[in-house]
Amino acid sequence: MIRRTIAFLLLFGGGLLALRQFFGVELVADWSKPQRSFPERGRSGAVVTGEEFGAARLLLSGATVFSSYVPLGGRGVPLYRLVAQDSETSDDGSVVLEDLVLELFDEDDGELTVLLTAARGRTRLESDDGGVEPSLSNQISFEDVEVKLVRGSRLVPLVMTSDHLVGDLERSRFTTTTRALVKGSGLDAEGSALDLDLSTGRIEFASDARCTVVAGPNGRGRLVSSGPMLIERFDPSDETRLKVVAQRRALLVVEGDDALSLDARRIEIVGHADTTEGTADADADTEEDEALVFESLFAEGESTLRMDGHRFQGQRVDFQMSPDGRLGSARLTGGPEAHLALEPPTEGAGPAGEPEILRVWGESSMDLTLSPDVSVTVAGPAQLDWRDTELWAAGGLAGRPATDDLPASFRAWSGVEVHFAGWTLKTLELDGKIDAERLEVTTLGESEVTGVTREGEELKLIAYESLTFEAREDRWTVPSAGRIALSLLSDPPVAASADHLTGFDPETLDFVADGSVELITRGDLLRGEKVVAKGIDDITISSGGEQRVVYVSDRGEVLAHQITRVPGRILAEGDVDAELTLDDLTGRVLAGRVEILGDFDRDTTVQSLGRTELNAAGAVSASLDQSGSHFDLSGDALRILRVPVGEPDLVMTELRVTGSVEAITRGAYGDYELHSDQLDGLLYARDGEALEEGVGQDSQGELVAEGHVHLESLGTPELTAQGGRLVLLEGGVGTLDPGEDGIVLAEGRLPGTGRPFALEALALQFAPDGLIADRPNLVLDMPDAGLEPSPLDGLKATAARLVARPEKLSFKGNVTFVGRMPSGSTWTLRANEADFIGDPSSDPSKPRLARMVADGAVRLAFSDGPTAEGDRLTARTWSGVIHLLGRPAIIQQPGGLRSEAEWFKIDAREYLIESGPGGTGWADGIGGKQRPQR
Repeated sequence: MIRRTIAFLLLFGGGLLALRQFFGVELVADWSKPQRSFPERGRSGAVVTGEEFGAARLLLSGATVFSSYVPLGGRGVPLYRLVAQDSETSDDGSVVLEDLVLELFDEDDGELTVLLTAARGRTRLESDDGGVEPSLSNQISFEDVEVKLVRGSRLVPLVMTSDHLVGDLERSRFTTTTRALVKGSGLDAEGSALDLDLSTGRIEFASDARCTVVAGPNGRGRLVSSGPMLIERFDPSDETRLKVVAQRRALLVVEGDDALSLDARRIEIVGHADTTEGTADADADTEEDEALVFESLFAEGESTLRMDGHRFQGQRVDFQMSPDGRLGSARLTGGPEAHLALEPPTEGAGPAGEPEILRVWGESSMDLTLSPDVSVTVAGPAQLDWRDTELWAAGGLAGRPATDDLPASFRAWSGVEVHFAGWTLKTLELDGKIDAERLEVTTLGESEVTGVTREGEELKLIAYESLTFEAREDRWTVPSAGRIALSLLSDPPVAASADHLTGFDPETLDFVADGSVELITRGDLLRGEKVVAKGIDDITISSGGEQRVVYVSDRGEVLAHQITRVPGRILAEGDVDAELTLDDLTGRVLAGRVEILGDFDRDTTVQSLGRTELNAAGAVSASLDQSGSHFDLSGDALRILRVPVGEPDLVMTELRVTGSVEAITRGAYGDYELHSDQLDGLLYARDGEALEEGVGQDSQGELVAEGHVHLESLGTPELTAQGGRLVLLEGGVGTLDPGEDGIVLAEGRLPGTGRPFALEALALQFAPDGLIADRPNLVLDMPDAGLEPSPLDGLKATAARLVARPEKLSFKGNVTFVGRMPSGSTWTLRANEADFIGDPSSDPSKPRLARMVADGAVRLAFSDGPTAEGDRLTARTWSGVIHLLGRPAIIQQPGGLRSEAEWFKIDAREYLIESGPGGTGWADGIGGKQRPQR
């Protein structure tokens, strides 16, 4: 109807104007119904008519007005009003209108709906199907056009401008082939090939479109599409709401507080005009009124979201908005993936390099929180990648990127695995954080780390409680773990368990373990409260209280408050109790500190230790056994050095005990207890083959005690001695030299007599079967009750040398005896040498050394009897007879009588004297006088 009316008026109205101009004829319409307006008169012009209507050319000039009315309610209601300042027909028969204004009215109430202005317009006049009534073409094209929608459309208010516009007035539809700009309440868009449908409230750009949007109070952005963009008001109840759809390759860029970019094959935004500022007038040109405030947003088809240096990808992204239009959260589906920058963006940062990225992805969906801070949650199965680290979680994964104050962090749950540089961490749930230098995860339950070291050894670490795993470049560590079990399949294997583990490095095997620690390394067992390991060969284990740590190996067992084991060295400190097996040397050492040096990793079944050294200090007490010898030692310090000294096996052991030494020896070096300032030992261990082959035949062991030596025999002879220096040899043979006072003191029971004695000497040698004294000063006690009297009774003896054996007591050089007679008187004997010789009698009532023999310058004097001199004297028990031989033998009586003879027999009890041949003088006796024989 409108099209036909406009066509008729364009033809007929133009003709009327021409007639009026040329013929002075004025046509006035006689309206039978009320009219709202009347046509304006145009300026003068000319009309040229061809043979038929279709070929007519209208030459119009001046202002031209076209109007159309329809009857309504007894009065005329306008449908449109078109005013052109000039018009003409073109060569192709089109009507060209200049500086035109087109108004369209609502046919129901006659209110203005569309106001169109253009620099020019173009249309065609056509006949109808019958060829009689003029008909307007379906399209009118405009140039430099502006269209304002005032009412009657969902797009109101709206202003559209373009270089070229084609309008379909009957369908209320406008299209362009060039760029077009659209502005309205909540709308600011432009693009190519516009299709504006007033009846449906729909705008569509065919390509290269953009639309300005608002994201939150301070965020403004632009939606760009290389393909179609659709804009429509879809809610009849709220004309401020718009839906914008960008397709083919769409890009949304938002600046401000919620800065981001989103690109996808399709982006759809639902929003409304921001009515908090300005007005919703179509004539408004402030940007606040020309932007769309988000209500909802989604993207699909290879969607990528970028914000704060992070990138998120998925086949579809659905955003949830806050009431003020901010992007609150989003869900990504279809292989979602997040690339999180490990460092927050820095203002003014130049293109020095891309930030390091943490990649998080899954198979199903990812929930993304955008405000106030960015975070992601990925439904399982999900994976996280950082450098060479891969984290896989069957249940899911959640994380957030770095901020100015905090590094990137994440949580994974249900069947979690972390793979790093050939190592695998398995757990049920973990928390983690990552920065540009490291990845750190903390498990929330039982976990297991497995892998192979650089040496090709399999390692497994199980934490029954929380475990922290840290990766840096190509290395990882366990800063802490609770209730752990560690195993390393090395040769020999390593195993450890503890309540807590810190600082574990799988390459260096450095770690600290606390609480009920048990460690097996190199075949050794260590048990205590704390272990500090600097590699598998440098270990310190300590106790946390009164209880001591334990170190057990095939070389023995050590208890102490702290033990350090390094290659070739074991150091035990604090209340040390060490039971050791050093090849053939075994024993136990108690001390405040014990250090053992040597190659302890040798196979003891096929090899000896080699050079081995033990140093103990602090209230040392040791019990040692070697090759049949036993030593109980105590002092301030102990040193044991074992050195191989020949082939086949011959091992020399050096001992040194210092500081208030106490020692007990049993076995090869005799049974003795000794005290001294220092004790040195030189012991040899030899096997049978070595002796048979002559190896070590001259290797004689010895013990040397020096300084305030006190010796006590625990076997035979019964001996207690004091001196300055003691040497004990194998077989129990010893030599005791004097100290600063120049003498040796000894006491005990004299070999062969059983008599207690006291002795002073310049030197003393002893053995199980006797003793030798230099410059002895000997005192013998009286015999035990029941023994027959003997010259040994109460004997005091001095000589140059004393040799005492069970079968003989021998005095050499300047011998002096002072004895006691049964009667209580004393006797004195001097001689060059004297012996007490054993009696073969088995009668236990008789002393074993019953016979005395003195030789050389013998002089015997009785305190209450005669004096005898001779070359040789023999005597038995005092129940016997003294024989004196000499050349001559002489007896001097107390009264002055002197007798000489070759021999005399003297009754030691009655002093009866019998002389031999060659006697001179008289000898008186108790029985009378006797003439000497001639």
